[in-house]
Amino acid sequence: MQYFGAAEALHRYFYGLDIADHQVRNNFRQCQRLLDLLLA
Repeated sequence: MQYFGAAEALHRYFYGLDIADHQVRNNFRQCQRLLDLLLA
């Protein structure tokens, strides 16, 4: 599922992986969507 990949990318970013700002924002939105789906 694409949402888990986005969460994994943010995890790598947290530990120092250099990711473009627009990719961080996009991954963050996808993680928000994942949480919405899980909490529905």
